[in-house]
Amino acid sequence: MSLRLICGRAGTGKSDFCFEEIKKNISNKEKIYMITPEQYSFTAEKKLLEKIETGATTNAEVLTFARMAYRVLSEVGGITKLSLSKAGRAMLIYDILEKEKTNLTFLGKSNKNIELMETQLTELKKHSVSLDMLDNVINNIEDRYLEEKLKDIIHIYGLYEEKLKGKYIEENDRLEILANKLEESNLFENCIFYIDEFSGFTKQEYKIIEKLLKVAKEVNITITTDNLDLNTNMETDLFYESKKTADKLLYIARSNEIKCEKTIFMDEFHRFKNKELIHLEQNIQSVPYKKYEQNIENLSIFLAKNPYSEVEYVAKEIVKLVKYNNYRYRDIIVITNEIENYASLAKAIFGAYDIPVFIDEKKELSQNEFAKYILALLEVFSSNWSYEAVIQYLKIGFTDIEKEEIYEFENYCKKWGIKGSKWYKGNWNFGEQEEDKKEKAERMLKIRERVITPLLKLKENLVGSKKVEQINLEIYNFLVENKIQEKIKEKQINLEEQGKIELAKEEELAWNIVMQVLDEIETLFSEDNISFEKYRELLKIGLEQVGLGKIPQTQDQVIIGSLDRTKASNLKTIFIIGGV
Repeated sequence: MSLRLICGRAGTGKSDFCFEEIKKNISNKEKIYMITPEQYSFTAEKKLLEKIETGATTNAEVLTFARMAYRVLSEVGGITKLSLSKAGRAMLIYDILEKEKTNLTFLGKSNKNIELMETQLTELKKHSVSLDMLDNVINNIEDRYLEEKLKDIIHIYGLYEEKLKGKYIEENDRLEILANKLEESNLFENCIFYIDEFSGFTKQEYKIIEKLLKVAKEVNITITTDNLDLNTNMETDLFYESKKTADKLLYIARSNEIKCEKTIFMDEFHRFKNKELIHLEQNIQSVPYKKYEQNIENLSIFLAKNPYSEVEYVAKEIVKLVKYNNYRYRDIIVITNEIENYASLAKAIFGAYDIPVFIDEKKELSQNEFAKYILALLEVFSSNWSYEAVIQYLKIGFTDIEKEEIYEFENYCKKWGIKGSKWYKGNWNFGEQEEDKKEKAERMLKIRERVITPLLKLKENLVGSKKVEQINLEIYNFLVENKIQEKIKEKQINLEEQGKIELAKEEELAWNIVMQVLDEIETLFSEDNISFEKYRELLKIGLEQVGLGKIPQTQDQVIIGSLDRTKASNLKTIFIIGGV
């Protein structure tokens, strides 16, 4: 049982050092685990396979704390409760905010406050802050404004925990249970651990590491810092927080009488292949900084008039690098903190320059056509058959009505002010006598019948439905009767034939994920009587929380991503675009 820290500034090869040691010891009997944050796990797995080369990784594996929790709880017990997804958390918070709006001073049920409370609850749980601890804090607050806000948080936190109690478990609770159950497991006894790519640890993660130190043969943790001296100015020392992390880890080990191996310091730069980047890494946040005195050859700035010219400049430079410098597309990455603003622009411009590109973004399920269709269907009823709702439902494209017919029908209904009960009552006799107009009116009535008949049937079946289970059943029956799943499959096949594999995969995922969200609504609110309007809002909130994750379809393509999400290695050129 031992702890070893592997320290060094950014780019000094800490991760490579870990992978080299794993490669060297892979043939030994001990099981080796690399633990990384969730967003880096895919890159770490890829790197591990590349390093070992033979593909024999039975003795080495990449894990996250969440995956570790699942394995341990599967072995020793603790996963019998239903797992609450991110969508479930958001829907539950919305429900609490909606029911308690008269008891809250600051927080309402807006999407912004749902996100705020979800983030707040996550942070409280990660740092093991209990309701009792918050109650003690509030008694010593003199700021009345802060006190009232904290009262809202405590009130919601208490109701949230009460709802979970004995029934559900969420990811943050799972890590807490892992910390308490880890010593009961035999999975990680005498194993070797490498913990890499963390900028710091939460209280829960410190607890888990403490338990690992007691059962594992070795625990190796990388720390990004130049040294471990804490006697520095915390305001000017870039690595002060990293040093505090290292100090706490060493304290935990010594407090448990765990051997602390000699710390390894990496001081040679491997990541940066030119002097300019090395100088920037050492000076960009140093006080005082040193000026680079040599000619600048490997850094450049382009002042663009607008985002279009900015992305087009990048595209032209990529073409030059590939055509004249023998670069591969995978050698290049584009980084931006405004991925939502640049994604569509980059797709269009890079496509025009025949540059294969992967946008590393998480697309919301609510933007998928099937998800939009479900929400539009419910909006027809919750809006009392508004003109906009019915037309939106039609335009999404899951009816059997052709586009040209929809446009003609839209204009006709707009002209005669069709809304509310006019959609399904009366004969639409608008007194048009000319033969061509009468013929058109007859066509519109036929389209109306095709549109309204299935909707009216669903409406009648939903009358009096107050339970989520019944609403879910009627909606599912509607989807089956109108062959929506078959239409999604047909669309998926068409996309595959066009070579749009990524979009085809989204269609395949969308049906299953929407069904999962519907199931979670039923699980969470099965005992409640619920209005149709609230049901729609819960579903909308749930779908907004679910992402359609994407995986690159080929190895050789330019990646466009953000600093906090995208991880890449062995790059030759990086373009940074967008606001700073």
